[in-house]
Amino acid sequence: MRKLIFLLLLIPIFALAQNVGFVRNNIWLSKPEFFAGEKIRIYTAIFNGTGDDIVGRVGFYNNSQLIDEVSFTATSGGRLQEVWADWTAVKGNQSLSAKILYLERVPINGISEVLKISDADSEVIVKYVDSDTDKDGIGDLEDEVDDFKQVEKDNGLVESSVNTTKKVVKGVDTSVTGFLETANPLLREKKIEIDEEIAQLRQESLEKKNGDIPVDPTSAVKRILKQIYSFILGLAIYVTGNRVLFYLVILTLMAIIFRKLYRRLSNHG
Repeated sequence: MRKLIFLLLLIPIFALAQNVGFVRNNIWLSKPEFFAGEKIRIYTAIFNGTGDDIVGRVGFYNNSQLIDEVSFTATSGGRLQEVWADWTAVKGNQSLSAKILYLERVPINGISEVLKISDADSEVIVKYVDSDTDKDGIGDLEDEVDDFKQVEKDNGLVESSVNTTKKVVKGVDTSVTGFLETANPLLREKKIEIDEEIAQLRQESLEKKNGDIPVDPTSAVKRILKQIYSFILGLAIYVTGNRVLFYLVILTLMAIIFRKLYRRLSNHG
């Protein structure tokens, strides 16, 4: 019905121009969108505005190469005769057209007459035909564009994640550096204080021995504990004075903690 309405609309337009030949907008396809390998029907229409029947041949072309040559008969009385050829689409730039190759008037009573037409060529359909390798209804070229956009999107997400990670790492490193710069001097001050207390306890013990005064046993224990404390402070000062070593110690402690947690959870399981 759609084709019929389309052709009827063309009749008066053409009839004003000449009596026989192609109608205006005179070539169309069975479907507007298709892919390489699909069979497509190419249509045209011949208008016969004379009082006699017409016979002839139409050639269908793609890129100036003949697809098919089709014979037709167009009855008299201002009628249209559709003519078509089947074509298997190929990938690439295509230029589809039709041409009236032969035209003859065939009167009921009289001698046939070969007709000449001034405009024997149809309009041209210029179209790029893509392939659809994955059969998803989207051409390979569009798929490549979509894939490229997806890659760009993924790269953007990766870059965003990397930048976020860099910011987090930089923030942590800045915080750790600040902590170490604050903690290390405090630890040194504390160690000096403890070392002075140890020296004082040692001096007091020595004076009591020289004065034949009984030495308090708790004083010796206290001195030993402070010496242990001083040793621990020395280690802490050494670790906080080296940022790389500090990270290694933290990572080692975390590994030990996670390992113990994993074993405990495994035992409960």
